[in-house]
Formats: sequence, C-alpha cells, structure tokens
Amino acid sequence: MKLKRSMVHWACRRGILELDILIHRFFEKKFKKLNSSQKKSFFNMLMYDDYNLYKWLVCNKIPKIKSIQKIVILIKDSFK
Repeated sequence: MKLKRSMVHWACRRGILELDILIHRFFEKKFKKLNSSQKKSFFNMLMYDDYNLYKWLVCNKIPKIKSIQKIVILIKDSFK
C-alpha cells in the first residue's frame, strides 16, 4: 500500500500539544525526504496512542519494535 501524504498528515494530529507540535514539525520538514520504508515506519508509529508516543519522544523510553525505534531516533535527532 502506498501512503498518501494527506493520510499521513491527518494521522499526525495528536491530543497532546507537545506531540502535536513535535510530530507536525517533523512531518513538514522531513517527511518528503524519507525513503518508503521510513515513511511506513513513521505512519506505523502514528498508529500508537499518545501515551506511548509521549514516552518515546519526550521521556526517552525505547520502543520494542526496531522500525519504530529507528524513526523515533530520527525524529529526536532532527531537532537537536
């Protein structure tokens, strides 16, 4: 399945303001540059609830799934 940009953009919407800002900034600045595997991992990460995303992106917890780990690291590194 090929991801549509609009579908991924919609999935970026979060209920926690910090996540909403962080994820939208990454999407706007970096999504076009990701390869297809990274785009799929990003979309898969967005399917998790805000609680998990907050733990991974803000509290530095490590996701168990390798592909999600890689995209979380990519997101965090993009704002250093």
